[in-house]
Amino acid sequence: MKSLNEIHECIQDSKRKLEFVYKEHRDSVEQFVGPHYMENGTKKSTPTNLLELAVTIYERLLAARTPLCSVSTESPNLKYFAANFEIVLNQVSKEIKLGSTIRRAVKDALFTEGVVKIGIAGADPRPNMGDEPFVALVNFDDYFVDMSARSYDEIQFEGNEYWLDVDTIQKIYGKTLTADDYAGDSTEGVKQTNAIASGEARQPLHGRVLLRDVYLVRENTMLTYAVASKTEIRRIPWDGPEGTPYVHLGFSDVPGNLLPLPPVAVWKDMHYLANQIYRKLAKQAVSKKNIAGVLGGTDEEINRIKGAQDGEAVRVAGAKIEKMDIGGIDNGNLAFFLQNRDLFSLLAGNLDSLGGLSPQAETATQDKLINEAANARISAMADRTVEFCREIFKRLAWYTWTDPVRERKFRKFASKEYNVGVDVEWSPKTRDGDFLDYNFDIAVFSMQEDSPSVRLQKLQNVWNTFILPAMDVYREQGAYIDVKALNDFIAKNANLPILSDIVKFMEAQPDVPRQSEGLPQPEYVSRKAPVTRRVYERVNRPGSMTERGKTSVLSQVLLGGRPQQADIAGLNLGRAQ
Repeated sequence: MKSLNEIHECIQDSKRKLEFVYKEHRDSVEQFVGPHYMENGTKKSTPTNLLELAVTIYERLLAARTPLCSVSTESPNLKYFAANFEIVLNQVSKEIKLGSTIRRAVKDALFTEGVVKIGIAGADPRPNMGDEPFVALVNFDDYFVDMSARSYDEIQFEGNEYWLDVDTIQKIYGKTLTADDYAGDSTEGVKQTNAIASGEARQPLHGRVLLRDVYLVRENTMLTYAVASKTEIRRIPWDGPEGTPYVHLGFSDVPGNLLPLPPVAVWKDMHYLANQIYRKLAKQAVSKKNIAGVLGGTDEEINRIKGAQDGEAVRVAGAKIEKMDIGGIDNGNLAFFLQNRDLFSLLAGNLDSLGGLSPQAETATQDKLINEAANARISAMADRTVEFCREIFKRLAWYTWTDPVRERKFRKFASKEYNVGVDVEWSPKTRDGDFLDYNFDIAVFSMQEDSPSVRLQKLQNVWNTFILPAMDVYREQGAYIDVKALNDFIAKNANLPILSDIVKFMEAQPDVPRQSEGLPQPEYVSRKAPVTRRVYERVNRPGSMTERGKTSVLSQVLLGGRPQQADIAGLNLGRAQ
């Protein structure tokens, strides 16, 4: 067993190797928040905050909602318990607000790496956690790992730092420690991201001590000690699920290296460059002057010209006036900025298409193909996020299964519409089988956005793609469309409750026997022709173009080129459409 001093020195060595990563992380977050969030943000203005735009879009695409876990088993006798286990796990995830933690972890992974810590709150020293399983986000500033390893399979230790009140330490562990001074720095003097909002130094209401939790892989133990005084507080065997207490999320592995390459690290240079150019363009625009050059004339005439209002006529005798323009935006710099903006979108995986900022093609079909190609990158990142969530749920499932005390009750619905169901108890007495008999997975669709407008779009796609083409088959099988239910769904999800008042439904009409020739059909029998003919005509409108096409044409104009007249017309026509 290694001594505390040996473990501490190894951790300090790894944290020194992580100093560059810590600094880059802080700098990236400063660029993300800009100069107007807090006084300790970036000092230079960021008029075109491309990082904030990209991070917000990716965060929304990857973790829009709380994931749902599905539980299955290969044993037919355990399928009933698997269904109950699934309900309990999803109930636990809502109670601990897992969705919010995962969204924050995804955002951290875009900047560096997302790390969460999982355990039982009763065994965790932080107060007010109760006795439930917890999934806590670990800020990357507080995280450390064995940097001598080339992958997480080779690490010998990992852990995190946190602050705990002196009184709480005394109450839980019986250790009397002296409060530490905190100035927003790490133990190596590196500025941390939380100092952006809280300032360089502050005095807490209650004295606190900086502690470290260290998971020792080979010994399978959890060590807690005070950093400043090097006081060992506890060293206990790790009695948890398979793996470490920490789960990681990264989007791009680097060959032969432990830490992943974060997307923000790829985007940041283009963000810097775009803002540097735009600040220069802004200075040029502000410094532009229109002055009147007067050849000859008297001082009185010159003062009269200077004091004239817009549109006012003044009398001049012998003065010859010439308009002079000084300064102004450089066309080459403006064209370079426009190209830089498009290049940033390209490096971010076609950000315009991912965020729905502008159409990428002149037709809907072409735009759909481009959007699907852009989604290939998002799909790869989403797979990483799903695997991250799957590992979290596996650990939550283990803690829920091995809880020897907790009893849960829930209602298992046969029909939620009519509130028909049975009350089910989940406790150690009602569980059946072994934990290894169950398989855990994540319903990927559950993490995607599911707003009312999205549900309405899904219905429209399913209706046009599947239901309408197969309407005759539905009728042959005796199926029919409940138009009232369809109308209610549209009214609810389109946020048009008045639609239910506008469209009224009468009682069902009786079946009408086929009429013999010459007799009129009843009023409610459709007179629509059984066969209709439609003609689709495609019309090309010259001058229409995408945002990227407009940028290309505008850059040609700024650099003195001569684009075609139709393209020049498209600069205005595209705006109006």
